[in-house]
Amino acid sequence: MDVANCQKKVINNFFFPLVSVVFFIWLLTVKTDTARGQQPLPENLEEFTPEGTIPRNSPSVGSPPLNPNFDPDPELRLKRYLLGPQDQIAIQVQRFPNLSVATSIGPEGTIQMQLIGTVLLQGLTLEEAKILIRDRLNEFIKDPEVVVSLLAQRPVRVTITGEVTRPGFYPVPGNAQISDALRASGGTSFLADLRNVEVRRTLASGVVVSQIVDVLTPLQVG
Repeated sequence: MDVANCQKKVINNFFFPLVSVVFFIWLLTVKTDTARGQQPLPENLEEFTPEGTIPRNSPSVGSPPLNPNFDPDPELRLKRYLLGPQDQIAIQVQRFPNLSVATSIGPEGTIQMQLIGTVLLQGLTLEEAKILIRDRLNEFIKDPEVVVSLLAQRPVRVTITGEVTRPGFYPVPGNAQISDALRASGGTSFLADLRNVEVRRTLASGVVVSQIVDVLTPLQVG
């Protein structure tokens, strides 16, 4: 396994850091296009797909990520990322390849390693996880060198409301784009204003962060 390449890929495509220890809940709202709101409804909604809507089965196309650049530094986001269930990580122990492992964090936020057994990683950063594993291994190995890398981020739970076919809660990949989330909800209605999509999240402190994102322009550009 090429851990270095996997880690580089994660940094390049990294999703906004999730400060929740399980799943972070996003609210994605597609607002109504007031101009279209004055038009009569088409007789056949299944076949009616006006410009600027996202059909349910549309192919994947470029659009802004679910995180509208709240923190543009991917390396900083990776450093701040808190591990949780379903995160896939790689642990390398220099000089002891038999102790190295690529694994997924379990539902209780733990992993299993040779020599040290169960290790609780939930809520830790990658650096904190490295220090914890190193200290545990130090009871059996003198001055172990440990590297912990994030291979794949856990899914994110998103609440989708507004002008979509099926509003509700949906799990999406950590590096999902807004268009991916909209397709998960069955696509947008012909009243949707894709230049006026609100992405909102609540921080652990209770502060609500929101931003209006233009999804239509990237879709048109391709």
